[in-house]
Amino acid sequence: MPSRARIHARDKMIPEISHIIETHRLIRQGKRGPDNHKSILRGSVLLLCAAWEIYCERVVLESALKISKSAKRYSDLPEAAITQLKIAVHNENVFKSEPLRLAGNGWRIEYVKVVRDKCQALNTPKSANLDLLFKQCIGLKDLSKSWNYGKDEIDSFVRIRGEIAHRGSDSLALNRDDVSHFKAVVQKSISDTDDLLYDYLKGLPFYKKAPWQKTSK
Repeated sequence: MPSRARIHARDKMIPEISHIIETHRLIRQGKRGPDNHKSILRGSVLLLCAAWEIYCERVVLESALKISKSAKRYSDLPEAAITQLKIAVHNENVFKSEPLRLAGNGWRIEYVKVVRDKCQALNTPKSANLDLLFKQCIGLKDLSKSWNYGKDEIDSFVRIRGEIAHRGSDSLALNRDDVSHFKAVVQKSISDTDDLLYDYLKGLPFYKKAPWQKTSK
């Protein structure tokens, strides 16, 4: 099976989007002309973007937990993650710095806490923000380059979500084809991310095992 994060998106969140699209189709019944039910489609974009953001947060945390359990020592962590840990325990006032939080197995606890905090701080899941999140948390560079649809598709989708969230009914008009396309982009980007993480984690010197399975389902 794939990552737990992808299973949650696949089985819990994406189906809701499909139900909303189908509900809009049933209400319209092939009618042409003005659509008084576009709010249904706007709502589906908000939920779809939430599914994308939640997947990314969950999968980076899932990956970090695997790294923290498999790494034998603090120095095994990706360099970018070590940097974040140093920042977490450092204070400009040297007397308030807490390097001993990393002593013993403390670095494992602190590492996961840092990742959780960074995931909670994410609120706009565009490519640049996600590239930075994955790099800082698990050392994975250029996540967005793995997306077959390309980062521009994701960024455009997230931008439209932002317009809906801030402008409501005055935002860009959407149709079912638009939402279906967005759903396909998100589903494929989730799959691409899962597969990239599979290869990345499996290739870490201290890991050397499959974190989950690559699957199209």
